Amino acid sequence: MATVRIISHGTVQWEQYLEKVKLRAMDAAPFFYDALIPDMELASEQLFYSQGRRGGGSWKFLSKETIDTKARKMQDPRINIATFNLLQSLTYSDEPDAIRKVSGWKVEFGSTAPGAEQSQKFRPIIKFTKYDRRRWAGMLAEYIVGFKRV
Repeated sequence: MATVRIISHGTVQWEQYLEKVKLRAMDAAPFFYDALIPDMELASEQLFYSQGRRGGGSWKFLSKETIDTKARKMQDPRINIATFNLLQSLTYSDEPDAIRKVSGWKVEFGSTAPGAEQSQKFRPIIKFTKYDRRRWAGMLAEYIVGFKRV
């Protein structure tokens, strides 16, 4: 890794600042836990309550048989929300079925709730937009440099 050294008035302050930037760039885990994952959870909640419309499109409607079955079981009639387990595992990190793993520059986000894998195939329960990714890149840059863009 290259070392940057600035020689000018205030060198000590610049070196301290650059050291903080370097440390944040080397370990973004605090950013992932404090900012990125909560934002992913909010996006997931919006996706569920919009019934798949967040970011365009919509989840495929349920069949009449599925709606009747949910009614007999006294389950929530909305798509992917029958027992709330799947929704909660994607919107609350402390849920038993929540997958939230951070290692280095990698974030795993998902759910082990029953039906999660099947739902992802036919009615994507994890759907982030290009605008989400752009926002997250800006948030990460702000975290690394230590101040917000103007």
